[in-house]
Amino acid sequence: MIIKDQRKRSFSFNPLWLVIFSLIAFTIWAISQLLKKPLEKPDELVMICDAENVDGEKFVYGDDVYTGGNTQSDLKSRSGKYSSYVNPKNKYSMGVEINDFQRGDEFRVSVWRWSKGVESYLAASGNHGTNFLVQENEEILSDQSGWSKIEIRFVVPDHKDLKSIKIFPYYAGQTGEAFFDDLKIERLGNVHYIDKQNVTQLYLDTKAKSKIKRKRDEAVKLGILQTADDDWVKAKLIDNKKELDVKVRLKGDWTDHLEGSKWSFRIKTQADNAWNRMQIFSFQSPHTRLYLKEWLYHEFLRKEDVLSPRYDFISLKVNDKLPALYAYEEHFDKILVEHQNRREGVIVKYDESAVWEHRIRVKRESSSSQFFLKNDRMIADILPFREGKTLNDSTLFRHHKEAFQLLEHYRLQTATSSDIFDIETTAKYYAI
Repeated sequence: MIIKDQRKRSFSFNPLWLVIFSLIAFTIWAISQLLKKPLEKPDELVMICDAENVDGEKFVYGDDVYTGGNTQSDLKSRSGKYSSYVNPKNKYSMGVEINDFQRGDEFRVSVWRWSKGVESYLAASGNHGTNFLVQENEEILSDQSGWSKIEIRFVVPDHKDLKSIKIFPYYAGQTGEAFFDDLKIERLGNVHYIDKQNVTQLYLDTKAKSKIKRKRDEAVKLGILQTADDDWVKAKLIDNKKELDVKVRLKGDWTDHLEGSKWSFRIKTQADNAWNRMQIFSFQSPHTRLYLKEWLYHEFLRKEDVLSPRYDFISLKVNDKLPALYAYEEHFDKILVEHQNRREGVIVKYDESAVWEHRIRVKRESSSSQFFLKNDRMIADILPFREGKTLNDSTLFRHHKEAFQLLEHYRLQTATSSDIFDIETTAKYYAI
């Protein structure tokens, strides 16, 4: 036991204390200097125009200058007091030319718009002779006051004559009007750090690409991707080993999978072929699965022998776009089970279709954010993945009936957890 000494002691100066106090003071000063400015990535470029300040016919935000200052208006605004007002006679809103980039840089640009009609766009255009143009007019978000957000993403192409890129919202209609506010330009990084020696290419012909884009635009407008059996299109998957005929559709219930230029895809190979020993899998932007966090999660699961889809990263080139970093994720199939040293069995799920139908109905009929259906697990069907094969195989069908009965006990709480689940494996899953 240590007891505090209550006796008074005389004080004698020790030079070591001077050194310690000096170090503490210096540390406090250094931290205060760091806190005076935000920490940013060295390659990050963020430019903002909120339409609040003008100098002559230019918008000004900090040290950045934008064209279109003559369009400043106080009739509407999303933030502050002003926005940029455009119409058929005065088409061009706040614009800026950037030249601080290199090939492979990925940019995300967004602006908020209030308009009558949809003839208003956000565009990025290269200097003359480069034929570089990216533009969008479909919203990705909207609020109750009538403002909607439009966004473009692009990767700077490998074009020797591309010296500058103009970014500008504009109005293309013959009638009507639009207001723009809160333009934001971000550089997300450079895609050239990926492995260019081992690139996988997904190729869709013009017809397939057009169908995929229509479905994507429909989903972005609704805010939810609603898939159907006729969404699949034919495509080719090519890597340094072989070329595969595959079927492709969009994937991802929410539209974070469809924003910008990196869309998420579900892929199916033919029965006698596989890619990376998988027949059904997904390609998606790593941000949709929290970058490395998802990969680490699956690594922990496999280390503890908890059944888990394969998940890793590849360099993917979609048609003629520059290769970009994607994640691939294995779908639920017998190969998943067999690859992890289990015998072929049934994988079952609570069917989510009623939940998504409810969410789509909410999105279409009201501005409510009540997306979640009460008691969704109680009304959901219990279905197997690869339903056709399961129902046509007597052994798999018997296993499906057993799994169905166990999940019914779980749903109705008519049996203990230890009678339904492998408790040790389930505990590891929850702990991870």
